[in-house]
Amino acid sequence: MYKVFCESRSITLVNQDSEMSGNGSFPIFKTADFMPPSSALITDWLKGLISFDLIISSEANPYLFFSAWVPSMKQVEAAGGVVKNEKGDILFIYRNQFWDLPKGHVDPGEVHLQTALREVEEETGLNDMQVGMKLPDTWHCYFMKGSWYMKHTCWYEMFYIGNKSPKPQLSEGITQSKWIENAEMPFVLSQSYRSVQEVLGNLLLSSLKHEKI
Repeated sequence: MYKVFCESRSITLVNQDSEMSGNGSFPIFKTADFMPPSSALITDWLKGLISFDLIISSEANPYLFFSAWVPSMKQVEAAGGVVKNEKGDILFIYRNQFWDLPKGHVDPGEVHLQTALREVEEETGLNDMQVGMKLPDTWHCYFMKGSWYMKHTCWYEMFYIGNKSPKPQLSEGITQSKWIENAEMPFVLSQSYRSVQEVLGNLLLSSLKHEKI
């Protein structure tokens, strides 16, 4: 199953046979939840003419699915980090009136983890990291300079073991780089992208699974 975001809406791509097979548990989706894909449906969703979330039956990954309907769509590879300090606070950046997690495009010759560590250092000034779990990837579409793009982002849990204060990368339009405490998190997430909310939800689920092992 994949979830693809575009601004505040999402498309969930589900292998319907697999998810609906049961295996002794209740299925997550009902047959009536699924929308049949079409060029008009996908185009209207991308343009925001359809503002609600969609569920579509597909075995393809997001780039293959969308490129079938929008052949000119380009794929972008990126990576980022969910960084915690010793108190459990999470490192955020503030850019373009949104709170976000540090991330960026993969440079030629890099693997995703290298990109994540480099981008965290560039955008926050912090580099003394221990790498934790690999977190689930995110996918989102955006339109820029006349073209549609599909960004695939790999995420990694990280732990900061240094003693420096974060410093925003002003040259990239980042005006704040800040540790966010649990008490501040609801407000910060209300001003974050849905993909960021998804990443932190995945981190919580992964942490709970590890606690049970």
